[in-house]
Amino acid sequence: TMVYEGTRAVEAYAKQYDGFGFFAGSALDLTPYEWLIFHINIGETVDAKFTVDFWYQDDPINILPGVEISPFVVGGQLEPGAWHQVAVPLSTLNPKGGLIDQVNINFRGMGEASFYLDEVRFVAKRLPTTPTPTPLPDLSPEAFEAGHVVYDDALNADVGWSLDPWSGTADLNASASVFEGSNAIEVSIE
Repeated sequence: TMVYEGTRAVEAYAKQYDGFGFFAGSALDLTPYEWLIFHINIGETVDAKFTVDFWYQDDPINILPGVEISPFVVGGQLEPGAWHQVAVPLSTLNPKGGLIDQVNINFRGMGEASFYLDEVRFVAKRLPTTPTPTPLPDLSPEAFEAGHVVYDDALNADVGWSLDPWSGTADLNASASVFEGSNAIEVSIE
């Protein structure tokens, strides 16, 4: 099974230029947050080009361009069959600030990909202790738990998050592949 920790994770199948989105249900103000952090396992995908972007459905002009995740892999590069933490600064994803209501993960490689995601969340700002060109996020359990959870064994329905699998289907009770906990989302893109 493709599990990092726990018993469930998001499993997605995508063709080139396809993906899926986590839909918030209402506008989310990202002002309190500095990072989008998630874990990804690219399965056996060799041409591992993935992007992440935000949408705001009420303002079609505010569909922000995708950002390739490779430069934001903590501790290295994406390699097949391994879990990697990705920490993307919101200043890169949403440079003008503003509200969002959807987080999209997109496959931009050639052919098809099967990949896995878990612990998708926004993490709060912190004061850097030493200036660095690209400071790493505070990955301590305390900071991580204080973030805004999008998905962690279940969609955070308390604040309205739902799944938008675009041209596919989603199983919110998948248990074959998990990063942490006991639940995940399995997405099949057709």
